[in-house]
Amino acid sequence: MVVDSLPFFGVLNGANDVATVAPQAAAMRDYTLSQSQDAYAQGERQFLPNLVKSPEGRKAAIGWAIASDKSVVARAMYEDITTDLRRDLQKIKTPVTVLYAWDASSGFSHEATDKLFRENFSSLPNKTLLCVEGSYHFIMLDQPGLFAAQMGAFLK
Repeated sequence: MVVDSLPFFGVLNGANDVATVAPQAAAMRDYTLSQSQDAYAQGERQFLPNLVKSPEGRKAAIGWAIASDKSVVARAMYEDITTDLRRDLQKIKTPVTVLYAWDASSGFSHEATDKLFRENFSSLPNKTLLCVEGSYHFIMLDQPGLFAAQMGAFLK
């Protein structure tokens, strides 16, 4: 199961390949590493409301983020942004369910979001793409009941 993730994060920044997005990813990593812990915590308080819609989930996610080792977060973010799995998708033979979020307040149309996921997972042979409406990135925090039901169905 893939939860609101693309095989290449760089497409969200308009990049076609890792080389194009790597300098931006490095700058983000280096900026995070250079921040004081207080500045990092304040940044997480400002950023995470973009990823978690529910007030309860947002509070939990902010707490987890602030408690995280920012050097690990910075390096993981860099690796995520600079990893392109699109060519490897065709090798996956097991069924894959991709849950992806959409909310009317996102600034993106439902159709554009659907297209983004359809196109980026097009080479994945045995897939089910499911849009979770009314959710931001952290579907499991915004829609825990629906997420649990989808996870249960996937595991069966």
